Parts: sequence; C-alpha cells; structure tokens
Amino acid sequence: MRIEMRERVVRHGRTGRYAKLRDMHDSLSTGPRWYVISLRPRGQHQRLRDVAKRAGHGFIALSPLRVAQRDDDATRDALRDALAADIVVFTSPNAVRAASALLPLHTRGAVLAIGDGTARALKRAGVSDVLRPSRMDSEGVLALPALADVSGRSI
Repeated sequence: MRIEMRERVVRHGRTGRYAKLRDMHDSLSTGPRWYVISLRPRGQHQRLRDVAKRAGHGFIALSPLRVAQRDDDATRDALRDALAADIVVFTSPNAVRAASALLPLHTRGAVLAIGDGTARALKRAGVSDVLRPSRMDSEGVLALPALADVSGRSI
C-alpha cells in the first residue's frame, strides 16, 4: 500500500487531487511500521509494551479478560485433586499465582510449565523440579519425554 501511494504521489506531484493521499503517505511513513496488539489480561501489558517501544513499534492494549482468583472450598478441593496427578501442567504465571495462593504446590508427579515465565513462577512458589519445553507452545509441551507414554497416568 505504501509503495502504491508513493508512486501515485510521485506521478501526480502536489496536485490538489492527491494532497490527501500525500498526507496519508507522510503520516504512514513517519509512524510506527508495526503495531503489537496485546490480548493479555487487564493490568498485564507493561512488559510487552516496553519491548514493543524499544523495538520502535506501536502498541495497542486490548484486554478481553481479567484474572479473578477463586477462593472457596470447591476450588481448593479441585486443586488438591489436580496436584495429586501423575503429571501436573501449569499453563501460565497467573495459574501458578492463583494456585499457590490457595495451597502449597506440593506434587507427587512431574510438573510441566508451558514457558519460561511459568517455570520461573513455579520456582518462586517452591517447586524445584520443573520441566519445560524448548518450544513454547502445545506441540513443544507434547514433545516432552514426560508425555511420551501417558497410558494409565493421570494428568
């Protein structure tokens, strides 16, 4: 789009017909080339905002959700059951913070973290032996040796 506008502006110069197009081109050329759109929960955009700013990108924070921690007996019971599994998977630092606020994170099985931030949160919560994938996505987690043979194991 920028190339097309630049060509039209060059071809037609400063004629009134293309003045608006020229101004649009100038504003596109001087603004950020990329925008980072963050869908993180409310109040959790700052680190990503800082990274985007250092890289010269624009930043748009859209929070489609907010983290609300549950604190009731049913939640504690469900967490107790989950921590008793053969393999326990934590999906985010938020999950670690919420769980550790309810109960100590003592497990008898393997503990998996989806990413580095989750692994660090688990270590801060007192879980010393944390497995994490080198590839930070579901395929990376599924490739972990702890998940190679799960028949008969609770996760």
